[in-house]
Amino acid sequence: MGVKSVTVKTFLTIGLAVFIIIIYSCRPVCIINVNDYKKLHDQKKGKISFKTQPLIYALPENVIKIKVSVEKTRTFAGPYAMYAEKYLGIRNVHLKDTINYRISGLNISRFAVPDPDNYYLVEAHERSALRNISLDEHGIINSINCAVNNIPVESNTGLLIKKEMNKTIKTDLTIKSNFAEKKDTTYRTIKTDSSFYRVPVYKNVLTKKNQDEKAEEAAKLILELRESRVSLLTGENDKYPEGNTIATVVNELDILEEKYLKLFTGYSFSETDSFFFEFVPEKGKHMNDTIFHFSERYGISMTDAGGYSPVVIKLTFADKSDLISGPIVQIDSAINKHNGFVYRIPEEAEVKILYNNNMLARVRMVIAQLGITAFLPGRLFNDRSVVIEFYPETGGLMQLSPKKHKPMKGKCN
Repeated sequence: MGVKSVTVKTFLTIGLAVFIIIIYSCRPVCIINVNDYKKLHDQKKGKISFKTQPLIYALPENVIKIKVSVEKTRTFAGPYAMYAEKYLGIRNVHLKDTINYRISGLNISRFAVPDPDNYYLVEAHERSALRNISLDEHGIINSINCAVNNIPVESNTGLLIKKEMNKTIKTDLTIKSNFAEKKDTTYRTIKTDSSFYRVPVYKNVLTKKNQDEKAEEAAKLILELRESRVSLLTGENDKYPEGNTIATVVNELDILEEKYLKLFTGYSFSETDSFFFEFVPEKGKHMNDTIFHFSERYGISMTDAGGYSPVVIKLTFADKSDLISGPIVQIDSAINKHNGFVYRIPEEAEVKILYNNNMLARVRMVIAQLGITAFLPGRLFNDRSVVIEFYPETGGLMQLSPKKHKPMKGKCN
């Protein structure tokens, strides 16, 4: 009885071992995380190995890139600014040179880089239907059994774009001499036999015009230009031009008047600088970080200096992946994790840019690493016609279909 029991037990043990070997040998692919492999390798003291040279692929991790455009406006006061209201009735002109900054544009985008925690080793069985794995230039998986054109991953330029400001010299546009002729009156004493007489003597001398006089002269010219334009448009001018000539003359008068007006109102020039900032969202953490500090008077600063206010990035997400993470974990624990391809189920997040509690920009985007990972069952690869595609920027599943099935437009053939 005892011998029979041992024989049956031995037979069952051998049968189970053979069954496990058969099952293992029929596995289409064996996939293991590089970090897990290192742990197993250390635990087994180097006795674990692959039968063939494994392929390495990575899942993507998303980096948020923010492009900030800052417009710098330099305003130069006109030489006759203090006389603008006196002679032309123009108020609130700049009486001194100023520099002003404003955030003129914000662009929020993402790009993919390999996730250092999600590199995988792939060993395909010789009878596996796995024939082709398409990766991008960074080693991020694109497709299985399907050749696709690699979609370029946006690179991190970190480039500061600067445009040279126009250099303009203000000139005095007065059309008359800087000197005015004035009569200088002196008196000459003439002696006669009985008395003395003072006789006035007039002499023309040149004296330099002061700023007030030059401003008055420029203002009179502006008014004359306006009067000439009105005369042309109303037909009061005897020499009325014909055809398109009148439009040309009026346009030239407008240009000339604008030049003279700038002597009172001043000049403004603008240039735009672009700055780039990058952030890597972390799973389970709502981001609330300062990007830079900004001042309308001084521009951008990377330090918290006086007169600056922080520009903040806020990233929030609803943890929708928690709804499916429980079932996914239960399924993964019920099967062999190493018997299927790992892919991502990304999470949607909202990104806001705030300055002085005012929202400058808001965008919703899918972030790969905020979600969870799942496994494609290994039995899928028993079918030689299976085609699988992943979204290159998030690692999410794009399509899973037999190769004879018509694929998505612009994708695999």
